[in-house]
Amino acid sequence: MQLVLKNSLRYFLLITGALFLMTVLNVVLWDWAVDGRLYHTTGLFRAELEFLNPGHWVTADYELVAELDLERSFKDPGKDQVLQGWSDTKLLVLWWGMVLASIFGALGLAWWLGPRGRKRSA
Repeated sequence: MQLVLKNSLRYFLLITGALFLMTVLNVVLWDWAVDGRLYHTTGLFRAELEFLNPGHWVTADYELVAELDLERSFKDPGKDQVLQGWSDTKLLVLWWGMVLASIFGALGLAWWLGPRGRKRSA
């Protein structure tokens, strides 16, 4: 019984740690590849950790543009911008895809790093 609890705690810690690492990776990836390339917000409360605030990336009345104007800020009048071919719904689908990939990646990493995974790969 004690061995089962010890292994359960080990897997819980591995999965939690892997999820934390995947979340950090997603925040960096979102900030690098999505924010400023697929959309640009001029909101006053724009955060660098926008991946952690799903669905609130742009205001409801954004404009579709062929090229983002990254020089605009909250001081400049104008709407938020989304690259043509994208929408707030598509951004949310992309976000959910990254979340699901994180979950499966964390579970795979925990399995690979766990005692059972090491025995199989050795």
